[in-house]
Amino acid sequence: MLHADTNVFDYLTSEDLAKIQSKWPTEYFLNENNDEKTSTWILSHVEVKQNNCNWKVFANYLKALAIVNSKNDLLHQDVLNITMDCLISDILDYVYES
Repeated sequence: MLHADTNVFDYLTSEDLAKIQSKWPTEYFLNENNDEKTSTWILSHVEVKQNNCNWKVFANYLKALAIVNSKNDLLHQDVLNITMDCLISDILDYVYES
């Protein structure tokens, strides 16, 4: 899905995203209750995860991925897909037992 053409945010400029984000309350981005609920729900679907998998670390990984994707115009475009794949791989390495 990350590399698919079905994400409307991929078609927005940095200025569009900044305008949208400025309208959202800070609590939307820093909502520990929502972060915990969402992260633990996702992690509950992972059968074989690390025993010490911390939902806050997982939530930060997902937020970091979203931030990088939303500001990707600041990155080297020729290796952007590789970078995103590496970030996703790091998330999977963190979540899954090796």
